[in-house]
Amino acid sequence: MADKVSCVVVTYNRLALLKRCLNAIFAQSKPVTDIFIVNNHSSDQTAAYLAQQKGTHVHIFNLNENLGGAGGFVYGMQQAAKVANDYIWLMDDDTLVHADTLAQLLRPAKRIPNFGFLSPQVKLKDGTIGNRPLPLYDWQPEAKTGLTRLKTGSFVAILFNQRIVERLGLPISDFFIWFDDHEYTMRISQHYPAYYVPTAQVTHLTVAATPDILTDQKRIPRYFYLFRNKYYTQKEFRGSWGAIKDILANLVIIGQIIVGKRPKKGQKIMTVIRGTWAGLFFKPQIKSVNNEEGR
Repeated sequence: MADKVSCVVVTYNRLALLKRCLNAIFAQSKPVTDIFIVNNHSSDQTAAYLAQQKGTHVHIFNLNENLGGAGGFVYGMQQAAKVANDYIWLMDDDTLVHADTLAQLLRPAKRIPNFGFLSPQVKLKDGTIGNRPLPLYDWQPEAKTGLTRLKTGSFVAILFNQRIVERLGLPISDFFIWFDDHEYTMRISQHYPAYYVPTAQVTHLTVAATPDILTDQKRIPRYFYLFRNKYYTQKEFRGSWGAIKDILANLVIIGQIIVGKRPKKGQKIMTVIRGTWAGLFFKPQIKSVNNEEGR
């Protein structure tokens, strides 16, 4: 297999971060073949800046509405899959890849032709590890590859095998935000081996605090998506027992909200209930790269 790479970047109202992200991509020691930039209906000067970047291998898509992170990634991956490249390299605009990140990811890609995805080591600005993937078994590297098998990964400079994307479809755009990467990478790792590549280094520039409705006072309505998507994912991959465990976990969260001292208790409780209830009936469609809907 060759090493032609389509890079997909999704951006929304973070022009300064986007510039840093793109500059780092353009400076890769192993250049990307094509780059697909999805402007998720930004209201700042992103569109004007991107108009200056457009070129033969730089493809700009200014969306008419904000599709959320999940929808933006799906749109970008659909566009990338139209080009006969080998890999899709996916990231948000707050990702700062190092000069050799792609080269380091391509090393195992060349010797493991049937991999599903490869996940780099992600660090926060303070140097601590962030966006940690889940290992399939444990963190012990397997003997034949020298790499740790993964169950999940995050959409922070993750490298997908385009052939596998074409076979298994795209992330779920209806998720809008949260858990789209968890569901998608778990879907892939059920069928194809996926690996952690610690020599591929990435910096995640924004504060990557784990979403927590107990402490977050600013984004409470958005947690609807977290609880809905989390329930769907647990039920989809772990069956009825996974669904029951998720409901029990959410009851614990409601109890913590009740006994806690932070404000907006009623709004938080209703968000947990609404999201979980919606998850019971949530049946999103998985689109193929040809825009067809699957199961």
